[in-house]
Amino acid sequence: MLRSTGAVEQDIAAYHTGLVGRGVLLDIPRFRGVKWLEPGEAVTRAELEACAEAEGVAIGEGDILVLRTGHHRRRLELGPWNNSPPPVGEGKAGLHVDAIPWMHERRIAAFLPDGDGEAVPSVVEGITYPIHPLQVAAMGMLVSDSLQFEELREQVLAANLELAARGLAHASFGNVSGVDRDAGVVAIKPSGVGYSELRAERIALVSLESGEHLAGLRPSSDTPTHLELYRALDAICGIAHTHSVYATSWAQARRSIPCLGTTHADYVYGPVPCTRPLSDEECRGDYERLTGSAIVEALGGRDPLEVPGVLVASHGVFTWAGSAAEAVEQASALELIAQLAFNSVVLGGEVEPVSEALLDRHFRRKHGPTAYYGQR
Repeated sequence: MLRSTGAVEQDIAAYHTGLVGRGVLLDIPRFRGVKWLEPGEAVTRAELEACAEAEGVAIGEGDILVLRTGHHRRRLELGPWNNSPPPVGEGKAGLHVDAIPWMHERRIAAFLPDGDGEAVPSVVEGITYPIHPLQVAAMGMLVSDSLQFEELREQVLAANLELAARGLAHASFGNVSGVDRDAGVVAIKPSGVGYSELRAERIALVSLESGEHLAGLRPSSDTPTHLELYRALDAICGIAHTHSVYATSWAQARRSIPCLGTTHADYVYGPVPCTRPLSDEECRGDYERLTGSAIVEALGGRDPLEVPGVLVASHGVFTWAGSAAEAVEQASALELIAQLAFNSVVLGGEVEPVSEALLDRHFRRKHGPTAYYGQR
């Protein structure tokens, strides 16, 4: 029901806290073997069925259909365009009107396209947007346009390349991820792919809630660790995992890194903890997820933005921050901290940690409400 002030029922604002359901992504450009659909190209019922079959998915009652046309990828690479109907503009890619009966038959609950969702110009004479009224008013379907994954993928691609450029990744070791918490999607480096071979479309997308692989190449084998951390630590939106030399040396020694100087204190409030070794049973079981649980356990309730990294015993290091790029910055800082601490121990033996006063002053001048470092 609609009034002049808006919808009485099914107002999209009712979903501001999120929508829970089974999401199914149909990636039409990937199915066609192209980077994006061109403006005006329509996705028909037959193509939706063929794409679902090729992806090995079935769409049914109550599902949330996520449709990718590559709209934002095209915009990122070629710039914006006039998406009005010709001859004024070029139009938009999206659904053909014959997809509506297909959606109705399957009783799809929600439709989340990466553009407006329907092709412009339409095939219905005199009606520019025939699909939206049918979906929303006639079918009671939730529609949320312009879902963006391309930017997240680009950010995660750039962060992974930066990890390699800083010398923190050897061969295909290591990975960086980022999360879109509103969409419930994590983007992460694909498994075993060399950094020189990474492309935005190869970055894997997985469901934050279920871990289901949504798009891109097969995700990193460390994905369950990343997911466990995102679920447990609400404040973080980017994670980096490395086997950098000095940080991993401390991890292999199963030793936390003590705060021996102000360089450390500028980035981490106190020692960098090291996890306990995983038990034989844990190693034989859900190893990657339990690695994430061990990291959370090692944090011991400390603020993850004050302790932005943990060493994993006998393994390597995970760092995190508010974005994928910042997580790489933390990984770089932690490697320097590990090297300085190593050299200090070699030169000075049993070096005492800095005082609480010095730790507090250096950390608080760069972080938190009383920070005064930099151009604020």
